[in-house]
Amino acid sequence: MASHIVGGEFELLYVKGNQYQLNLIYYFDVNNNGFNGQPPEQNEPTLVAYIFRKSDNARMMPVTLRFSEKTRVGYTQPSCSQGEVKTDKLIYTALIILPANTYSDPAGYYVAWERCCRNYTITNIFSQNPQNSINTAGQTFYLEFPPVSKNGVAFINSSPRLFPPLNDYACPSRPYYVDFAGIDDDGDSLVYTLTTPLNTSSAVAVPPVQPAPYNLINWRPGYDLDHITKGNPDLHITREGMLTVTPPPNVGLFVFAVKVEEYRNKEKIGESRRDFQMVVVDCKVASPPKIVGKKLTDASFIYDGAMNVSFSNQVADADRCIQVQVSDPDSENAADNNTENISLRVIGLNFKSATLNQILPAQLSATLVNGSTKDFRICFPQCPFLKSGLYQIGIIAMDDACSLPLLDTLKVNVYVEPPVNHDPYFVTATNVTGLVQEGDQASWPFEIRDDDGDELTFISAPSGFSFADAGMKVNVTTWQPGLIKGNITWDAYCDVYS
Repeated sequence: MASHIVGGEFELLYVKGNQYQLNLIYYFDVNNNGFNGQPPEQNEPTLVAYIFRKSDNARMMPVTLRFSEKTRVGYTQPSCSQGEVKTDKLIYTALIILPANTYSDPAGYYVAWERCCRNYTITNIFSQNPQNSINTAGQTFYLEFPPVSKNGVAFINSSPRLFPPLNDYACPSRPYYVDFAGIDDDGDSLVYTLTTPLNTSSAVAVPPVQPAPYNLINWRPGYDLDHITKGNPDLHITREGMLTVTPPPNVGLFVFAVKVEEYRNKEKIGESRRDFQMVVVDCKVASPPKIVGKKLTDASFIYDGAMNVSFSNQVADADRCIQVQVSDPDSENAADNNTENISLRVIGLNFKSATLNQILPAQLSATLVNGSTKDFRICFPQCPFLKSGLYQIGIIAMDDACSLPLLDTLKVNVYVEPPVNHDPYFVTATNVTGLVQEGDQASWPFEIRDDDGDELTFISAPSGFSFADAGMKVNVTTWQPGLIKGNITWDAYCDVYS
């Protein structure tokens, strides 16, 4: 009996019409290959899952998924790999047809596949060899999806996808973090919560797929959903999918599951389950970096942990800045050759912006030697990231510790007085009355200016009719920062607007 399951999940992706692609993402423990070293895709070239109707658990159809591809899950820092974690990502796939007249039950459907067994050395759940114990643990892969038709209208949806794996080991008593979130092609809202992993219906290698409800794994004494690792703090996932934990001071192998609920217009339409395991191993002793800050007018770096800065709208771009300094005690450690690599990144704490990285300098990394430090200059844009002018950022210093960089964060409350802004205006009259005889042509010029030289846009909004249907057209002759010029023409011919 193999003990190779690391975790995985289903994806159901819309293709066209009634065609969908069903994918099974299957994470395989290479170090515990129970197939006598044979690649798993050779031992299992196909898998058979089942689709059920949620309202009554009726079997809808089996789905044969064929092996498609295999990739090795890489480390965040490849140099940290000592073989402690060696995981392959296998993808099995099938193109399926979901007829609208068959898959229209309002309660929706689910697809499931059962496989045994998980690793036999798991710390937090009972997962023993079925040959000598009844305390076994497999995994039921599970995905809920909505009907493909609602009230006779096609309901197009793809499940969340591209969930990242847990590709690094954790260290005892050291903060661990990973973005465990996927994406949704339809723009649906995804909510993440931890949940108890599902077991299989029996301890055979490939149990016949049963309808819900499914067995849950059995926690070992002292462990439960609130104490998955007994860490301080314990394993936690934000509603946005960020997974964090500070593991206990002992090594171990910990299984967990994440429920991903999919919402559209505040209505739940689907649910994905992701199982995975986290390995905690002894790590080389390391100290986190230290980041401190100062205003340009300060003589020294006096801000540790947080700082507030404020800039008027008269400050020059070169002066709308702060400085931060990064140090790391490991740069004085002979075991590290008295060197330590550090780098810098920034995150928005109360906003999101695709251009936030532009506040960082061109050089974001350095090698500290014999206790040296590195200074970085952070400059803020004239237009604040929030209309109020007040926003919060986290400037994060990172080292290159294994398996994940150790961090220190300087929280900066920034107020930038928004620049003076004048409303754009029409140079030409805004209310024009014209009388055009049938068969004639007429033209009215317009000119829009902005004294601040800002980018301008405008909307043509006829009242109760269409410009095109009436033979009217808006022509732009000049469009540049601070200026738009053009004209509105009207060809008053009956054959145009009749």
